[in-house]
Formats: sequence, C-alpha cells, structure tokens
Amino acid sequence: MYDWLKRVISTNKTLLKRYVLISLVSYLFVLTFLFVLVNYFSLNETLAFFIVYAINYFFLYFIQLRYLFAKKHNILRLFKFIAYILVFYALANLIYNAFLSIQIHYMLSSILTIILLFPIRLMVSKIYVYK
Repeated sequence: MYDWLKRVISTNKTLLKRYVLISLVSYLFVLTFLFVLVNYFSLNETLAFFIVYAINYFFLYFIQLRYLFAKKHNILRLFKFIAYILVFYALANLIYNAFLSIQIHYMLSSILTIILLFPIRLMVSKIYVYK
C-alpha cells in the first residue's frame, strides 16, 4: 500500500502542490470570513458556514478549472462540479454540525471538517469533475 501511495504522490507532485496552495488560500478565506460573520455580525454558526462555503465553492470552480487542472469550461464539467459541490457541501455541513452538536468550538469544527474532507475532495475532483 505504501508503494502505491508513493507512486501516486511522485507522479502528481505539481498537482498536489497546487492543490495544497489553492486549498490553503481557500480555507484561510473560509476561516477568516466564518470568524468575521460569527463574531462581528453575530450570525449563527451554521448560517455563516453555509454562506462562506457557498462563496468559496463558486470561486473554487474557476480557480481549479484553470490553475489546477488546466481545463476549459464546458457545461458537462460545470454540472459535475455542481454535483460535487452538493455532495461535499452536504457532507461538510453534516460533519461540521456533528462536531458542533458535541460542543466542539465552531472554528475547531471547521478545521476538523477541512482535514477530514481534504484528500477525498482532490481525488473526486481529479477522477470525476475535471477528468
């Protein structure tokens, strides 16, 4: 199993580096604006999460399309991305709210959700959405 993982990483180093960079910027945006909406605008944590992720996913489509996968926009790819968003958005909300329900701070809940979904999102993007 380790050899397989090592091969995958070595053949996709540039992709992984770009994905990590895009993800770091994306999650910095998410965490910053989640903090702002909850602490300065007194928005409910779940509503703030919904708003921030909706904006984030909109920009991610175009950034990943051009910078990460070097693909051109087409309607099928857009529909695949929308399906991807719906699945991961629902999953992220379920995980995030599960953490909130056991009294984990909303920021830590967000970080844990990011960590859990991070590798799966790359695989689905590469294999399904931007193939």
